[in-house]
Amino acid sequence: MHLFLKRILIFSCMIISLICMVEYTLRQVPNIYMYKQHLVDTKGEKMKNIILGSSVVDCCMNPEWIADSTYNLAIAGQWYRYSLAFLEKNLDKMPNLKTIVFGVCYHSFWSDDSPEYDIRSFVSHRIYMGIGESDGLLSHSELLTSGSLSLRKWSKYYIRKKCTMYCDSLGLDNAYHSSEKGEDWNTDIAEDAISQTVQWEEPLMKQLFEENENRLNRLAELSASRNIRLIFIIPPVHSLYLSNTDESQWRLVHNALIKLESQWNHISYKDYSHSEDFTDIDFYDGNHLNADIGGAKFSRMVKNDFESIFQSCP
Repeated sequence: MHLFLKRILIFSCMIISLICMVEYTLRQVPNIYMYKQHLVDTKGEKMKNIILGSSVVDCCMNPEWIADSTYNLAIAGQWYRYSLAFLEKNLDKMPNLKTIVFGVCYHSFWSDDSPEYDIRSFVSHRIYMGIGESDGLLSHSELLTSGSLSLRKWSKYYIRKKCTMYCDSLGLDNAYHSSEKGEDWNTDIAEDAISQTVQWEEPLMKQLFEENENRLNRLAELSASRNIRLIFIIPPVHSLYLSNTDESQWRLVHNALIKLESQWNHISYKDYSHSEDFTDIDFYDGNHLNADIGGAKFSRMVKNDFESIFQSCP
């Protein structure tokens, strides 16, 4: 019995050691959370304009085409909860910040990155950006949270020697580069649009909408307190995506942003979702422009439309 317990103890120690080793090496793998935080920590004092939001701007808003001292700090899958938390945590590191461009998409008002909805996002923000309160062991372990997904990430970097982070020096995420666009890129556009259409009349969806409205109001308060201009934009979507969406859902998004613009003097808003200036060559999929072609075109368009705001930044 004593020998059996000893073997169990040894085996348990080996498993724990293996878990700790994999967890440690996972944290050395380059990732977008780590990199965007690094940009703020090292370049924060230089930042005059920043881009926040999810993948619809992370992959298509090129700071190079916007204005001097502009950085893209958006993160794919980062919704209003952590965009606000990220700004609250790091605003003092950006003393010269003059403008925030915030990207909104069709379903973002009904999306959240809380532990109940997206545990991976919750843990990644906690580990790599120091955002969010500790919530037990899971909030400190990428391996225990993501399981096989984290092991694939580990294998991709250490065994297959593949890139795991595609951001350039200004924060543009090139994961959606036109060179990575598949031949069947438009196959799932209609299905994606339908899957991102919500039952917005349901109580839970109404609650999410209100919570996200409050977060954007807090963002407005925070930016106003620092005399920072706040620009809300909805990037272009493919015509096939648009034709499979719900006009009522678009209207709710539009009305919420119009309301913010009317309540705050420092807020501007423009909806590019229905723009006819973008064709197949500009898109990576239904609701993402590719980084190099469509993204460059869109970035120049935003610069021209809000040129007076960007030029007012000394």
